Amino acid sequence: MADHRRIARACIVSLALLSGCNGGPGPPGPPDSSWDWENPLPQPHFLFGLWGSAPGDVYAVGDAGTILHYDGARWSGVDSPTRHRLAHLHGADGVVFAVGDAGTILSLNQNSWAPVPSPTNEDLWSVFVRDASRAFACGENGTILLYDGSAWSSMHSGTSAILRGIWASPAGDAFAVGTDGVILQYDGTAWMPMASGTARALRAIWGSGPGDVYAVGDAGTILHYDGASWQRVPAAATDKLQSVWGLGASEVYAAGNRRTVVRFDGAQWTVIDGGTNDELWEVWGDGRSVVTVGGAGLIRRYDGAGWSAENRGPVPVISAIWGAGDEPALAVGSRGTVLARTGGAWVESASGVVDQLLDVHGSDPSHAIAVGVNGVILRFDGSTWVRMPSGTGVQLSGVRVRSRDDGVAVGDGGTVLRYDGQDWRAEDAGTGEALLAVCEDGADGAIAVGNRGTLLEFDGRQWRTAPALSGAFLTDVWAGAGLAVAVGDGGTVLERRGGTWRRAETATGAILLAVWGRSRDDVYACGRDGVVIHRDARGWKPLPSPTILTLEGMFGSPAGVWFAGNYGAVLRLQ
Repeated sequence: MADHRRIARACIVSLALLSGCNGGPGPPGPPDSSWDWENPLPQPHFLFGLWGSAPGDVYAVGDAGTILHYDGARWSGVDSPTRHRLAHLHGADGVVFAVGDAGTILSLNQNSWAPVPSPTNEDLWSVFVRDASRAFACGENGTILLYDGSAWSSMHSGTSAILRGIWASPAGDAFAVGTDGVILQYDGTAWMPMASGTARALRAIWGSGPGDVYAVGDAGTILHYDGASWQRVPAAATDKLQSVWGLGASEVYAAGNRRTVVRFDGAQWTVIDGGTNDELWEVWGDGRSVVTVGGAGLIRRYDGAGWSAENRGPVPVISAIWGAGDEPALAVGSRGTVLARTGGAWVESASGVVDQLLDVHGSDPSHAIAVGVNGVILRFDGSTWVRMPSGTGVQLSGVRVRSRDDGVAVGDGGTVLRYDGQDWRAEDAGTGEALLAVCEDGADGAIAVGNRGTLLEFDGRQWRTAPALSGAFLTDVWAGAGLAVAVGDGGTVLERRGGTWRRAETATGAILLAVWGRSRDDVYACGRDGVVIHRDARGWKPLPSPTILTLEGMFGSPAGVWFAGNYGAVLRLQ
């Protein structure tokens, strides 16, 4: 693994997105701290479920227990009692449930969500409330649950398929759909299999009545039930459909992958451009407009003529964040992305490159340096980014700038480049290991860290290798107030006090990607799955964060601490 920073800050980021979506309930944050999203807004977690009782009373749910509410004017976050992913919600007659991973069931009561006893630990994918005394939920391993007006209980489904959608008619029957084309019908007594005519996975179901039901799924599959049998509807799209909903028999919508939205007008299905390249997980409407939700906090509204975004802010992977004053000013990340903070909002700025940028640092608001893959070095003069000759094509992972004529960048193969205000020149660091980060250490010194526990110290004249305390990949380093801290994979934290490096005990095994401190008794580290840990005079302890997104960069000041990472996430702790 010759390039752990790219793995830690790219591949591991992707793995966190794909496999790190589930999180157990977290303890509440300390009473003297508060978290606020700065970008994107209202938040960046994937949204999977959407439902409302009225145009001005709409809820969306998603990853990390996310719950949003729309009051007719704006979306805002709602306190959630869980960190588990919430996959779906539905309500009727004043009864509203949300369901999700590990059998999670939440109930809405007087604008407050609370957990409800669940008879299963299986992940739940869908819920449908017929009325105040009857609701159904379904999920993994053929799980079907019944709510009788007072409690939830398990039902026998006769299948081990993953059941992704459930719907019940006022007449008393119900349908569930899932993998391998499975369709089940409930007649009020038992669930029985139905012939679907397809082996495609079915992901959602909705009906206007017992003789007009639609099921949708993979490869643009749309099935219609007329009360007697299921028939395949000629495909209007070929991409996976995740959701189906309608106002009635002559106005039905389905949504899914690659901006796919299809509409049935009572005679035929036609494609509507979804207005986004992100995956759409749910579609719902209020009679005046249709709303979709999906990846990276996406919320879009269709008024019959076009789509408008109700979420805002860029969503690249952010690798690093920096500012010259009390608040951050710049962030860099994937595909050459540079973000500038103006009036508290983050907007994209032209960098002139498409290479991934991994770090940014500066000496003042009109002098900053960004580095990245393929030897990229960019200089910012307060308004424009200009590429500088680096003399190398290797990945540069870290940079620190003391002044306009003093900077250092580190990268693969033990690369160290020194900046004198005019040019970048290579200097010998005495190692061939990839260096992943660098920080200032006193008036003239520096510390660099990297692969296989590499730890280098610069005394103003030459680099020396510190004794290895760990074989872990060290991803970031900070020094100040008589303390230096290096962090890395496996929850590794190394501390230097009195000139000696020692391994510190932490309560996490997560990959740590960034570290920053105000003082020796006020240091933060963050990393994969939204992990944040804090050091005070008693040592390191977990600090519950409101996200499961991997956090890669950090900036702090007396005004707060900013964390940045996947999907453009910028989160402020005060």
